[in-house]
Amino acid sequence: MGEGSHIYGTRRNVIEKHDINGGHSRQLDAALASYESKNRHRKTEHAAVFDKNGKLLATSLKSRSKKSSTGFRTSELMRAKNGVLTHNHPKADKGLSDNLAGRIGVPFSGTDLQTAITCDMAEVRATTPTYTYSLKRPKNGWGVNGTQAAFEWSAIFQSEGMAYAKAVGNLVRTQKDVDEKNMRHNVVNQHKAIKRLAKRYGWKYSRKKVGK
Repeated sequence: MGEGSHIYGTRRNVIEKHDINGGHSRQLDAALASYESKNRHRKTEHAAVFDKNGKLLATSLKSRSKKSSTGFRTSELMRAKNGVLTHNHPKADKGLSDNLAGRIGVPFSGTDLQTAITCDMAEVRATTPTYTYSLKRPKNGWGVNGTQAAFEWSAIFQSEGMAYAKAVGNLVRTQKDVDEKNMRHNVVNQHKAIKRLAKRYGWKYSRKKVGK
């Protein structure tokens, strides 16, 4: 598939209208570029929060898990208001990270939304091996509390998942089929959930391709 006909099934849609680095200072862009280039290919999740001038405000605690970070110290998050949270989404398991869905990777989870909104951050970013995703707070605020946003995200994700399962259920033949279709489900439906919430609350949702 080409850039205009990708896994999301749309061409030049709304998420490409926003400049992913729009409104940043040069120092912030430099800090993000350095941090994200070092972490986008990692097999474990790492996260950091920067202020508008590129100063590091918080880093995620070391995780015992093979994939997810354990979050931040409360004292650091208290200083993270108006900051920019960036983190990587590790590659998928079971050798599927080289298929299309694995290379694109998932955008934002309900937990990502809840953290960014509850701490009133200016932006949350997620990196994968080939994309950087961005979700920015509007001038008038996020428009919803973090718990409600996570709840709405989950409701949309599950609704889309039921429709997806019904559509492809009869096409599954092997465990590999199941794994690949589940991965595609996660990528597509997380995107749909974020896109619908962005439209509902006026968030600026964008992404940028950074690799092959």
